[in-house]
Amino acid sequence: MSTDVDIRNNLPISAEQQSIVEKQNNLTIEIINTVDNNNNTNLDKEHSAAETELSEHCEHISKIASKNKRYQITRNNVRPDVLLLLFVLLFGTVFYTCTYQAICIYFQSVKPLANLTIIKDKTTDGFVVNTPGCKIPDFHPFDNQVKKFIKKPTAPVCNNGTPALFESDLTSVYLLNSSLAAYNITDKQQLSCCYNVFWRVDVPEHNTDNNIVYSEDCYNFTEKVFIDYDFIRVTCQYKNKSIYKDMFSFVPISSIKRLPDTQYPAPLSVLMIGIDAVSRLNLHRQLGKTVNYIKSIGAYEMLGFNKVGDNTFPNLMPVLTGQNESELIKSCWPEEHDHFDNCSFIWKDFKQQGFVTAYGEDASWMGLFNYQRRGFHKQPTDYGYNYFSRHVEHEIGNVGFMNVDLCEGARLVYKDFQKYIIKFVTTMSENQLPYFGFFWGVSLSHDELNMPSLGDDDYFNLFKNFKDQGFLENTAVIFLSDHGIRWGGIRETYQGRMEERLPFVFVLLPDWFKIQYPQAIQNLAKNTRRLTTPYDLHETLRDLLNPYNMTENITPNAKGISMFKEINGARTCKDAGIVSHWCTCQQSVDVNTKNAIVIKSASIAVNHINKQLEGYAQCANLVLAEITNARLMTHKEEGLTGINKIQDYLITIKTTPEKEEYSPPRQRKVSSAPDTPSQITEDITENSTEAEKAIEVTTKQPEKPQVSNEQTKRYFTRLGSTSSSGATLKTKKPAINPALKKKTEK
Repeated sequence: MSTDVDIRNNLPISAEQQSIVEKQNNLTIEIINTVDNNNNTNLDKEHSAAETELSEHCEHISKIASKNKRYQITRNNVRPDVLLLLFVLLFGTVFYTCTYQAICIYFQSVKPLANLTIIKDKTTDGFVVNTPGCKIPDFHPFDNQVKKFIKKPTAPVCNNGTPALFESDLTSVYLLNSSLAAYNITDKQQLSCCYNVFWRVDVPEHNTDNNIVYSEDCYNFTEKVFIDYDFIRVTCQYKNKSIYKDMFSFVPISSIKRLPDTQYPAPLSVLMIGIDAVSRLNLHRQLGKTVNYIKSIGAYEMLGFNKVGDNTFPNLMPVLTGQNESELIKSCWPEEHDHFDNCSFIWKDFKQQGFVTAYGEDASWMGLFNYQRRGFHKQPTDYGYNYFSRHVEHEIGNVGFMNVDLCEGARLVYKDFQKYIIKFVTTMSENQLPYFGFFWGVSLSHDELNMPSLGDDDYFNLFKNFKDQGFLENTAVIFLSDHGIRWGGIRETYQGRMEERLPFVFVLLPDWFKIQYPQAIQNLAKNTRRLTTPYDLHETLRDLLNPYNMTENITPNAKGISMFKEINGARTCKDAGIVSHWCTCQQSVDVNTKNAIVIKSASIAVNHINKQLEGYAQCANLVLAEITNARLMTHKEEGLTGINKIQDYLITIKTTPEKEEYSPPRQRKVSSAPDTPSQITEDITENSTEAEKAIEVTTKQPEKPQVSNEQTKRYFTRLGSTSSSGATLKTKKPAINPALKKKTEK
């Protein structure tokens, strides 16, 4: 058996030297393979370990290689096996000096990914989407980089702890005797209560859609009264003193202008329940009980659902219309002050085929069609909860939190909204009416990462009751969000940035539908691990409207593909209509914030922001305070080093006002836009050097200002709703009850 020797002196090579030489060669092969096979580089723990180990040994290897230079070779003292070792040593030295050393230098600027927990199994290999066209990492919901932001929220106390005096069921309002003591009521004979009906009226062209009309008469009742109207206001006096005001919503059949024709077989109803600003992973963190339940009854989770725009509007309009904002402007919404009546909403198609339609949001003052927009001229659906929501939160909203009131009277806003959904589904199901309902919850989730956990039991009970009562036997349920949380500490992490682009979507279908359309279900199951978008969800709704017309045909270059059709694994973000900025298919690795390119890029970014602020005297000139994070983006078919290619860096920075030049104006008012995050993102791509290409810059802004209930009221007044002057709107009431007299309130 041959022995490794010192070639010049015929002495054995030390075990340490031999071990390091072997390690050098093994690491060389592994790193080169890693660079050549980019698909899993940044997420493979073994490769990451190799990179770390390489960085630690670079200097030691250099010393060993330097020692080897003194060895001399003669034909007389070299055996074949030693000659082979000599070749390895010399080649390793040359390679290290010319190429390998460059890789060492490069990886000394790259941080290992040991701090990221990637879920890895034989099926996914560390990705929730793992196709030739897209790879989305399978992050752990409680990874260390986000775990510190997960906290148990404090449940709000509504109405200062005073309970409601009245409650409602499906068709009536009734007195809660248990609450009498809270209002110091000892003699019910002296309690006098009545209700007014209120309703929405059509608004003139270009006017804001927020006009409410009240009946002049207030109808007296005692302990319980049947209600056949959508919205009522209850007021009470005790011993001639006003003590109580409350509001209730209902789903009376009389509100349907035209009852649908009886169809056989009965069409499949569609119920869409949304929660604003909740990523897929945050849903698992905050509503784990709900997630486990809906999955247990067969819901399909779309793991690769990628948003296509920044906030709610550009992500929900593709769902509801199949169009982005630019297309809407061309087709039906040319000016911001125009109403949305002419747009092709999916509920119009359902209504045309005899479905009852409903649309509702809570916290609707900043709703999809109302925040900085004018809403609708005519009510777009048979039932519209928004008008109740806006008015009730204005009248009895309390416990203001950032952009929303968490309570209306003694009830939580989100719970009252859920109760309306239950009333709608129950009424439609009991009357065997096919329906399309789109309900969007905002108050619980819009402003804070952890608040949704307060609703876990309620959402669980919502779905369970629907299931237990048989309401889901003829209904397709789509449970969804528009994007993840867009501000706060978690958004400053890489995982938080990815989550913000990956909202949750679940599709729940009746068993008979699965049996009748097996190929569609097979495709849906396969598509749970494909890249999907809001455009695809719109096409899916179209198939649910006419499932018997479903085909496997996919229109070439289609932006939206029904989830009931197999989506090609080669699909990229570009194919799906997702711009690079929102695409989660790109992979990345941590880069040292002291890297020269990173520092230069950060400086360029700050200069770019300052140029945008020129001409705004109230804005300070910004200076770079800190580079908090930097990542090198790697693209399909590109190597890690990006040799001879454009490199994309994702850089997060914090800025501060340049104090010497900035004196903030006195009495400056701070306003808070509900869909404006505390971070500003900019893409710098044009006329840039290599260091400037495709940089995302996140500048830390002051904490998002709290918006009090009083500020919210001022906002309503500014929009033209209830004013202190009690301005009235002259209009005629829609046909609800001819006996009702009219008193208007704007």
